[in-house]
Amino acid sequence: MTWRRLTKADLAAALSQKEIDAYRQSVGSGQTDPVGALLSRTAEMARGYCRANRSVRLPADPEAVPGSLVAACCDYAAYDVLKRLPVPVGEDRRRARDQAIELFQAVARGDVTPETADESADDTAAGSPASAEPCPPRLLD
Repeated sequence: MTWRRLTKADLAAALSQKEIDAYRQSVGSGQTDPVGALLSRTAEMARGYCRANRSVRLPADPEAVPGSLVAACCDYAAYDVLKRLPVPVGEDRRRARDQAIELFQAVARGDVTPETADESADDTAAGSPASAEPCPPRLLD
């Protein structure tokens, strides 16, 4: 797997249709969509844990995360999105977020080592959404 940016499509794939509908209803016209900022903060956090693991080489793209951590990043971000909505956040979501944090901590300790950025690849291409694996078309927009 390669390093890449998190996308709204990644997050949408982690949410149920009911959660997506609640999100769409909560973001009214004229409001700023917080998902982009949440994904950026999540990527920054995940990269911080990777940086703590001295054997992981990070790419130049400041928002790229290892492909093997995309699902955990989306579980973490999904919780952050849902706690903003007028819907209850289920125990399964809390557990998924806690498990994502446990995985990030294991990466930082060196118990788990995600793929390292490919030195031979163009850093911007490796982290661009265009190189990302396709996700189901359940968009948050």
